[in-house]
Amino acid sequence: RNQHKIMKTLRFVLVAASLAAIPALAQPVVNAGGVVNAASFIPQSFPNSGIAQGSVFSIFGTGVGPAQFVRASSFPLPTNLGGSSVAVTVNGTTVNAILFYTRANQINALMPSNTPIGTGTLTVTDNGKTSAPASVQVVANNVGIFTVASSGSGPGVLTNGNNQANSFTLAANPGEILNIWATGLGAISGPDDELPPTGNITANSPTAYVGGVQVTPAYHGRSGCCSGVDQIQIHIPLNVTGCNIPDAVQTGNTVCNFVPISVADSGRTCSD
Repeated sequence: RNQHKIMKTLRFVLVAASLAAIPALAQPVVNAGGVVNAASFIPQSFPNSGIAQGSVFSIFGTGVGPAQFVRASSFPLPTNLGGSSVAVTVNGTTVNAILFYTRANQINALMPSNTPIGTGTLTVTDNGKTSAPASVQVVANNVGIFTVASSGSGPGVLTNGNNQANSFTLAANPGEILNIWATGLGAISGPDDELPPTGNITANSPTAYVGGVQVTPAYHGRSGCCSGVDQIQIHIPLNVTGCNIPDAVQTGNTVCNFVPISVADSGRTCSD
């Protein structure tokens, strides 16, 4: 049941329905700075805002999709959904993004692993009408940690070995394994539109930080549940306890959004 709850949370992040339908415009418009990592939502003006190959990203705008929310419901995931499609052009090469869901003001998509690295443009087409090009920067890796509020801040989507969500009353203990659910470790060799292969993505080995203590992940690769979703397993370091221990992941020179972890010396209730 706990595993079902975690998978449900991740699916919500990927395919959450709009609370209100927004009328589509004659031509799609992508907001300025409206292309962001779907887990961290770090603004494009920041140095750690690039969209990694093989990662989940969000496009915000007006008229980018149908008035009624539409989501992909089976594999292989589509590149055209509800009349919406997304084209990314970098260094003269154009690829079609893979779509999770679309609605009038937001699209959640997956950046194909074979997208060239560099600064390029993105366009959204909705029922034959195409937006003006929007800026996008594609990078090899740039992790974002999913959060419970689907906002990039606040408690992260973190689970223990029993797939229980980390919280003040289900705190981790030093030495235990904790799973960080994220996106952005980088490209895979298999198809992005199917359930991804598991195994470490060794070309982009990350470093985790828990309360300022450097931790080498025991596993860092795609999860077995969802396309584009990464699982980073860490051992909680000794002598780190508290209800809001900062946690972050670094790939290369890029550090992701920080989320709090609850850690207790013993038992499952943390204390500050």
